[in-house]
Amino acid sequence: MTQREQRVAIGVLAVCFSALIAAACGDDKKADQNVGDQGGSGGSSAGSGGDGSGGTESSGIGGTSSNGNAGSSGSGGENSGGSSGATAAGNPDDVVHAACDWEFRCCDAGERAFRLSPFATDAASCATRLIFQMRQSNATANPYVSGLAAPGGLLGTLGYVVNLSRVEVSASGVQACKDQLAARGCATEPDPNARCSGPPAADPCALTNLFSPTLRIGAECTAALAEGGIYNDVECVAGSTCLPAGHPDNPNDVPTCVKRGLENEPCTQDNDCDFNFFCNASGNCTEKGDAGEACSFNSPGSPAPGDENVQCKSGLSCNPSTLHCVPSCTLGFTCATGGNDADLACPADSGCAPLEVDEGTTAFRVCTALGNSAAALCNSDADCVATRYCDGSVCQSDKTNGATCAAQNECAAGLHCDLNNTSTCVNNLAATTACTSSFQCGPNSAGCLNQGTAGFACRNNRLPNDNECGDNAACASGRCELATDVASVHTCVAGAALNANCDNLPDDGEAQSCRPGLLCFGATGTPASGSCIQQARPGTSCKNPDEDPDNAMCANVSNCLEQWELNICSDSAVAKTNGGTGLTCDGN
Repeated sequence: MTQREQRVAIGVLAVCFSALIAAACGDDKKADQNVGDQGGSGGSSAGSGGDGSGGTESSGIGGTSSNGNAGSSGSGGENSGGSSGATAAGNPDDVVHAACDWEFRCCDAGERAFRLSPFATDAASCATRLIFQMRQSNATANPYVSGLAAPGGLLGTLGYVVNLSRVEVSASGVQACKDQLAARGCATEPDPNARCSGPPAADPCALTNLFSPTLRIGAECTAALAEGGIYNDVECVAGSTCLPAGHPDNPNDVPTCVKRGLENEPCTQDNDCDFNFFCNASGNCTEKGDAGEACSFNSPGSPAPGDENVQCKSGLSCNPSTLHCVPSCTLGFTCATGGNDADLACPADSGCAPLEVDEGTTAFRVCTALGNSAAALCNSDADCVATRYCDGSVCQSDKTNGATCAAQNECAAGLHCDLNNTSTCVNNLAATTACTSSFQCGPNSAGCLNQGTAGFACRNNRLPNDNECGDNAACASGRCELATDVASVHTCVAGAALNANCDNLPDDGEAQSCRPGLLCFGATGTPASGSCIQQARPGTSCKNPDEDPDNAMCANVSNCLEQWELNICSDSAVAKTNGGTGLTCDGN
């Protein structure tokens, strides 16, 4: 594998739609790379102008003809085909089509209206607009605010940042990205206990996989596509990187590809070296270590994360005990220096646990097999096997019935710590038994529910309609109110239906609060009474019946935004408690 191929492979991101860039480029776009059926250059044969002009009198730049084939090389004459455009097998238009196909396969009409504009009526019109932007328009302000076309999304990056005249399209990369998009499923509910399954595979839709750089040192480049912490330059060739105007190493007034050192080239600091190279103690650029290769720290006796003098490549960490480079989502990988969510960065049957280094356990946390002894270090219960708990430092055996306890996590399954009485582990309470806290009922119950005059009791399910209740949380409907103006106790109610009278006063039986997905509009006066109207779904108008933009109209509790010259709700998910699925673009 060549050095450049190594750079591309390592630079590929783990998630296809992660934000590679945050701002659109400000340089001219590809005005002379025209699509053939829109008057562009490059028909299906050399010297032909396709369906339109071939560019300048002396030459033209190949484009895509109406049948999708690339324009072949040609020269001379006002109808010349110019140099070849992208081959049919490596046409970035196909990535745009595949991304738009996903949007129309998985997002509903309202979500698409917000993400892609109301003008994108189908996947073809979505692709037409974005391909025009990518190949012909000189616009630089991305109007898309969400989804794949957002400023950091794949479509937005292709349309508003990538300059096809500054890169070489990878046919294999385009095909791999198309395949991934075609196989990509719609959004599903995340598993809160899911763990990673190993080092992330190369991302086929990363820009470094779709394109190879062509710009040499001194060429103007796109600052937004410069190398970052986890990916390399998209436009500047190996041995250089794109630096913005005003950078001390850039003598020009525009972003420019500036020299960066490769193997054994002189340096004084890491920034003098190219992506995945560092400046060694001898003052030479050295390639960073691959998985399993040696690494070391500036202070061997007291190492600190990020303070390596022999460094590892992007996506790897230097294990301070073994002094070898370790891939992410494998045992020994430095997963965090704090925070319990870091356990999700480790594979199954492991946790992000403290590692003792230099007689301390606070500097490093690495992916470690779940602790099964009192000698195993831990930061949370997730670092220990199911029959042990973390006491804040090590994994201790769960306590049995009758054992003294000081916290709920100390007791074995089926038990809880009776802190308000005996301070011992006791059996969880059975359903319908009186309770004071939900932990007494066990993790598989609905909790300790307020049943009104009957008091609090453990229940396996929340209360159905018409049952007496003490608060909204006790009801399956989420609504505990006086059902009528003659009712004496609160009961669980379905809520007022569409167009029915409503109010937001649970102690006023004259009317009820509205059902999920409805809004009580016009509730004014004494008593405050209104009418239930349908809340706006994502991507639909959020003007209320008075024709005023109104945040309360949005079923997804989002702001009423002005987008595409309309007042519409964002595409954020509608919660299940308000009649939605809790997901965006889930195919429904």
